[in-house]
Formats: sequence, structure tokens, C-alpha cells
Amino acid sequence: GSFKLSYYNEYKSYLSSMLGGDDCKVLVKFVDTKGEVAGSQLELPRNANLAQLQVVVNALLESEEKYQFHINEFEITESLGRTLDLQKDALSTEKAVEIVYEEQAVFKVRAVTRCTSTLHGHGEAIINAAFNHNGTHLATGSGDSTVRFWDLTTETPHHTCKAHRQWVLVISWHPTSLYLASGCKKGQIFYFLVVSFHFLEVSLTTQHVRR
Repeated sequence: GSFKLSYYNEYKSYLSSMLGGDDCKVLVKFVDTKGEVAGSQLELPRNANLAQLQVVVNALLESEEKYQFHINEFEITESLGRTLDLQKDALSTEKAVEIVYEEQAVFKVRAVTRCTSTLHGHGEAIINAAFNHNGTHLATGSGDSTVRFWDLTTETPHHTCKAHRQWVLVISWHPTSLYLASGCKKGQIFYFLVVSFHFLEVSLTTQHVRR
């Protein structure tokens, strides 16, 4: 509408200096993936780049979203002119070039602002933690050289494995959640077999088995 065009006009002098003057203009119109036209047809320089197209569309839509742009399925990754050159035989010189815009798929991660739970038990810092594949159990490895399996209902250690003599640097669940492997700073790897939460501690370096 007229307000959006006025909003865009506020950018016009800024765009003119940023886009390089009046030479080599291209008549374009911006449309969404449903074919709806955003604002009026515009003349833009061929050297308009992706960031500059972003400014134009944000002004037309009064939006701060990030968009990607296509001309006949060709994505604009550098400049408007370069994308036009890739398909110059397929474009009409009598019609405005349609630039299709769509929102980028951006994953928005919400920052953690509070602690919902604290697990007490390790004597030193926890170096690594891993949930099993269905998320029902948690294992942790620590600088106190232990591997702990946690009861997530009571938030207390369900079982503590003291096979290692050095910091436990890595732990990994088997996809079946029946086994857990752990490795320590000393170079030892232990393999824990989970059977009704009884554990067999197996040192692959010494071939020693303990219950």
C-alpha cells in the first residue's frame, strides 16, 4: 500500500548510493512463493547483491526476517546481474523480472535463563554426559574417575562405577542402551553391560572382568 511505498522511499537515497547510481537498471518485482506481489515494480541496478536485495524486501514488507531469492529456480547467491546472465535467453526484455523471495529456514535457539535441576554426587567436575537413545537414563563421566548412572526420577546416582583411575574423558551408549563404553585419560576403555542395572566392568587393556 501507500504506507509501504513511503516506508521504502525512506531507503531510496541510501539504496541509490549503496547500489551504485542509475546505470544498468533492471525492472523487477518481488513476489512470494504464492505469487503475491510485494509493493510496486522497481528499477534496481544489475550489480545489486544479496544483502542489498534483503534491504529492499525488508523495507517493502516492513520486516526484519532473512530471505533467500530466486529467479526461475536460480538462487541469487552473488548479484542480480550474475543470476540474470545465467538465464538471459529465457527472460523477456519487455516484462519485469520476477524475483521470488522466501524466508530462510533459521533455527532459533532459546537461551537457557534458569537451572531447572541439579544433580549432586560427583566429587569433581563432570567432563561429559550422555542420555541413552530413548532419553530414559543418563550417564556421566567425571574428573573424580567415576562413571555414574543416574535415576532421573529421584535425580540421584543409581550406580557408581569405579573402574577408572584417571579422568573419564568420554562415554558413549550403545544404540540398544544395553551397553555403555567409557575411556579415561590413562588410555583405558571400559565396557559396561547393563542388565537390570547390574554392571560388568570390562577393561579392554587388561582383559579383566569385575562385578
